[in-house]
Amino acid sequence: MPNRMIRDSARTSPTLATLSAEGERLFWRLTLVADDHGCFDADPRVLLALCFPLLVDKFTIAAVRRWRDELVTQGAIILYTVDGNGRHYGYFPSWEKHQRVYNLKRKFPEPPPICRTLPESPAKSGSYPR
Repeated sequence: MPNRMIRDSARTSPTLATLSAEGERLFWRLTLVADDHGCFDADPRVLLALCFPLLVDKFTIAAVRRWRDELVTQGAIILYTVDGNGRHYGYFPSWEKHQRVYNLKRKFPEPPPICRTLPESPAKSGSYPR
């Protein structure tokens, strides 16, 4: 996985400013587990294992779910499902504005077109079926 960019503008991001400390912590760790297109497995169990591997005995799945849902509510990420399989994936709506896309092959299913055309304001609903 390539290195990720953290831009100076993160300090004055209106979206990041609305997050709790825990929500922002998850946000930054998600940038490390997302594929080169800004997509990731959004199952809270998977997020706990991937984002907090040395803290799985300290944090709960319910806490990670709350933090993930906070990111959705504030518009930092969007959740989607593919083909009705019930599995949730996440997507950073402004990924390409802040990160370089190195690999053309996706690791996770592509978000539905509606996810890529939403305004960058906080999401009203965090799940968009494909």
